[in-house]
Amino acid sequence: MQGAGPAMQTGRGMKLKHAILEAMERDALRAALVRFDLADGVDKRSPVAMRERLRGARRARPEALLAPLRVAEVRRVCELLGVDAAA
Repeated sequence: MQGAGPAMQTGRGMKLKHAILEAMERDALRAALVRFDLADGVDKRSPVAMRERLRGARRARPEALLAPLRVAEVRRVCELLGVDAAA
């Protein structure tokens, strides 16, 4: 996905980063907060709070968020973006 910046949108209008964060489960969100050194001051029991912190962090780029996801989470990202996950 070269050249696809964080503002890339699909036909449905959902941004890639937002779709990735919505597809991430609690453990993946926690791991991302730690990986990007954003865990301080965030309620790690709240997926909403963790997503908000990651959503606002420039260093949490879509490519870096997507790489460690499990297959089920990647399929969910595709579904949210309206992309065929079988490809």
